[in-house]
Amino acid sequence: RGASAAFTFYEAPSVSSSKFDGKGISVAVTFDQPTDRAGMAPTDASCAAVLSPETLAHLGESPSCVWQSDSELVVTLGVGPATVPGDVIAVKAGAVRSRNGGSHAS
Repeated sequence: RGASAAFTFYEAPSVSSSKFDGKGISVAVTFDQPTDRAGMAPTDASCAAVLSPETLAHLGESPSCVWQSDSELVVTLGVGPATVPGDVIAVKAGAVRSRNGGSHAS
């Protein structure tokens, strides 16, 4: 006799879109699935917890990142941002997992 087990593999969340607001002061970043919000507390607005250093370097001084839902992060640009439409918003390596914790970190 053999043994078998069923399992489900979860891909790490990835950015599916990012869009500037109408005033160009914030960017809504949407993930392809619900996330664990990078383990951030509801009161934590640190972009360093979720975005890559390369991305942070273009967001200006003291940007903020607030989760609107498990799948949407709103990045409010800081003073003197250098990011423009078309730039890549990259997630910090190892920061974001699927909401159920079943994926590797992105």
